[in-house]
Amino acid sequence: MTGGRRGTPDVSMNAAMTAAVLTYSTFDPANRGFHLVGGTSEALPLFAGVVAMAAQVAGRRLGFLNPVLYELEFPPLVDVTDGDNSVGP
Repeated sequence: MTGGRRGTPDVSMNAAMTAAVLTYSTFDPANRGFHLVGGTSEALPLFAGVVAMAAQVAGRRLGFLNPVLYELEFPPLVDVTDGDNSVGP
């Protein structure tokens, strides 16, 4: 719990550095170029892209998605009800 609220993500995606994506950055002139990105820096834009494509297919803004995502009945979207962030067997 975080401040009386759930502290786990509603959507999770692969963010392992072993599956990093190659990006090209231009916002920092001193660090311009290609970089491998993982973690939330990979997963968040990936999911934003999925939502952008869904909005494009719908032809309109989708609005607040949480209630709709939890009403869907397919395995990729399930509520996280237990577990933790520990590493290892």
